[in-house]
Order: sequence, then structure tokens, then C-alpha cells
Amino acid sequence: MATDGYIYLLNQDNTIVKLDQGKKVNDFSLKNSPQPNAQIKQAKKIVTAETTASLFIIDAGLNRIMEYDKEGYYKKQYWVSQNVGTITDLVIQPQLQKLFILAGNKVYAISH
Repeated sequence: MATDGYIYLLNQDNTIVKLDQGKKVNDFSLKNSPQPNAQIKQAKKIVTAETTASLFIIDAGLNRIMEYDKEGYYKKQYWVSQNVGTITDLVIQPQLQKLFILAGNKVYAISH
């Protein structure tokens, strides 16, 4: 779950539900993800904040972070080498324009 005034719920089937004052926003979905890996294989966590214009989703199945705008449109993806370990957590720092990723037993910083 992530919040920014809206609530974003990550489901086990890799879909996201967006709630506005407790009501489902019916037209919300992830859009325009690039091929050949358009589908999120194994969503682990969703992260956002009021001070960022993006949603970030850990895709543990492909060891990447997917970035979407808050309307669900694809913006960018960040691939992490399997050599560093599987991504297990993510913290965003909008004021620093950085993502902090926990993979294996180390923390990595990525500018965004």
C-alpha cells in the first residue's frame, strides 16, 4: 500500500487499485509498459509520496523498479543486476531525486 492523498493497493495478481476517499477509481490501470517485458512478473511493493509525481513498483520477478505517473502511464524502469541480489525494498527521496534500493544485503542509490 502507498498513499499520497489517494491510496494505492498492490494486489497479489500484480494489479493496482487506486482509492479516492475510500472509493475505487475505476479507470486506473498501468499503461504503455514497454515490450517485451510489459507485464510485471512479481510485484513486491508499491511506493509513492505526496511530493513526487510517480508511483514506483518493485518487480522482484525481473529484478527491476517500474516507474509510472499517478495516472498509470509508464515513465521509466530501473534494472538491477542479479549479481547484486534480488530487490527487497525501496525508499524514495524526492527532494534528493534518488531511489534507495535494498538488494541482497546492500543499499544502492539511483538518481531519478
